[in-house]
Amino acid sequence: MIITSRQTPHYVLILKISLGILILCGTIMLYSASSQISLERYGNSNVYFFHHLQRLFIATLLGISCYLIDYHTFQKHIRLLYLLTLLAVIFPYIQNVIQGYSGPARWIRIGGLTLQTAEAFRFTLIIYLATHLSKKQEDILIYKKGLLPAVILLGIPLLLLAMAPDFSSALILLIIAFIILYIGGIPLKHIAITSLPVLPLAFLFVRLSPYRWQRVLVFMEKDANISDSAYQINQSLISLANGGFTGTGLGKSMLKNLYLPEAHTDFIYAIIGEEWGFLGAIFFILLYVFIFFCLIRLSLDVQDPYEKFIVLGINTSLILYALINMGVTVGLFPVTGLPMPFVSYSGSQILINGALLGILFRIIKENFNTGKHVKKY
Repeated sequence: MIITSRQTPHYVLILKISLGILILCGTIMLYSASSQISLERYGNSNVYFFHHLQRLFIATLLGISCYLIDYHTFQKHIRLLYLLTLLAVIFPYIQNVIQGYSGPARWIRIGGLTLQTAEAFRFTLIIYLATHLSKKQEDILIYKKGLLPAVILLGIPLLLLAMAPDFSSALILLIIAFIILYIGGIPLKHIAITSLPVLPLAFLFVRLSPYRWQRVLVFMEKDANISDSAYQINQSLISLANGGFTGTGLGKSMLKNLYLPEAHTDFIYAIIGEEWGFLGAIFFILLYVFIFFCLIRLSLDVQDPYEKFIVLGINTSLILYALINMGVTVGLFPVTGLPMPFVSYSGSQILINGALLGILFRIIKENFNTGKHVKKY
């Protein structure tokens, strides 16, 4: 028997480089995509860019804080974390009643600060599922002990988010939860049975909301009304086509000049395709692919189930958001309003991603080159 320390694998370096390049290139593209609308709204082309830098700085501080905290602390106090998150989801409803505001209940507003409740819940969802699956390994095949408790506890805030209304976020968080649960060993038939009442409920949420149903109709018939409902997606496709193979050049997008709504948020990938061309669009996809496979390798290498499911949750969350955002841009999905991780102008998502990366790198530290030993026979 040989006792040896676990050396940091090469894919960890690839992961760090890929994340660094993604954040750097994303920041560059955010500046380019937001310059015109920033100038139009504030008379200064740098406003959104500086806001983005501020949020990256705060996300870095959150990441460092989560890196320094033992992530098992979240596991030990998961009930408290869940209750605090549930209160955070409910709080905007109370705030709207007090202020006599009849608009969406999606954000917690305290002074000049806002936090999207769906993003706060995304953090807790990953931690809760990692805790639940790691503790229920022996009962994972029993519906009442495996899937049912997760469905009940996650279903309450998800329903509140859908009613906020933030249906897109609620739906993708539900998909993330089912993916993690399936990978964690929950039988597919249990997930399928549970999904049966969810599907008609989701359809009702879409069908009874005029703007959501309009998005579905636009998705099905993109060319039906270019000047009205389908304008945004058609402008996105024009932007991508305008970029050709090599792009128009950094900062030279035509569609970002107020022709493409939300060019710096939901449709920033279209501006990437226009300015960087097909090659640039593929480059961003490859960065996410590298991150995906590096995190898959990490999840296979870590031994602790709690750590494994956290890594899987972070991976699923980042990649699914990126996939849907890019899919909307090229017309594969209806418009959802979901940002592109580390690229789109989105405060709450950047902050939560920063916190999750802090936990991720602490897991890496605890598993490699920290004096831990593994036995080899």
